[in-house]
Amino acid sequence: MPRIASSLPFLLLAACASEAPIQDHTHRITTTVSITDTALMPGAVVPIPVFSTVVWRNRSTRPAEIAVTAATCGSCETVMGFTPADDGARSVAIEPGAVATLCFHQEGHFNFVAKTGTKALQGTIVVGPAR
Repeated sequence: MPRIASSLPFLLLAACASEAPIQDHTHRITTTVSITDTALMPGAVVPIPVFSTVVWRNRSTRPAEIAVTAATCGSCETVMGFTPADDGARSVAIEPGAVATLCFHQEGHFNFVAKTGTKALQGTIVVGPAR
């Protein structure tokens, strides 16, 4: 078991290195978007700098699912609960009180929909230059 644990950092580094080179892959900011039964908090427009992670917290009374028009980074340790989809990324069902996270590496506007039951809350992640 110690051999596997000691080689894990090298395996993770190799996975990151196999993708296109990224100048600086350090995630700088984590922002939380809370999903309630009726609203997105702090609001529907979420500004973040590039190389930031968004945490979606389900504060509704039903499971929530998120669909985002942004691609997932398969090698990032900050992606949790999202899988690639044809038009971006989709989350697993996020139970009330639970979270899912997604990182953003490119500048742009990325629309998302948070569905809780029959309610669909729409928002946009606005990714700007690194701070």
